[in-house]
Amino acid sequence: MNFSADMIGKRRVLAVCALLLLMGLMVQTVSAVLPVPGSIDRPGPRIGGGIGYYRINCNVDGATVFFDGVYQGMIRLGMLLARVYTTGTPYSTIEVTAKGYTTYNEPLPGTPLAGKILDIDVVMTPADGESGGGSSETPQDTGTKFQELRDRLLSRYR
Repeated sequence: MNFSADMIGKRRVLAVCALLLLMGLMVQTVSAVLPVPGSIDRPGPRIGGGIGYYRINCNVDGATVFFDGVYQGMIRLGMLLARVYTTGTPYSTIEVTAKGYTTYNEPLPGTPLAGKILDIDVVMTPADGESGGGSSETPQDTGTKFQELRDRLLSRYR
């Protein structure tokens, strides 16, 4: 009887040691995955807050859009939806460029509210002495076609 009680005690000690070892490994694994704010090798807290949108409507497909010199994307089907954080430093200017067109550069009309869309209409004009991209259509005709197509596509989601 003495022998079996001694074996049961050793098994319990072994089970407790294994459990403690397993818990120690789990703590190390979790601490390796979670970032430590303020540490040098790991990023701190992420920028949070709401997200708003600028919808840039433009008559030149393929034009490039920048906010304060930061690339936002290209105009496709007459528009670009650019996402911005509403709690971050707000952008102040919009610049739209396209080959054969005069660069559009204006102050932004404000910052969109979280979850809202702020429309910006950009009308680009051909640069002096250039054809404006080689299209046989005038920029207004092209812009109108894109706006009609965009309105039909967006009407499905309203």
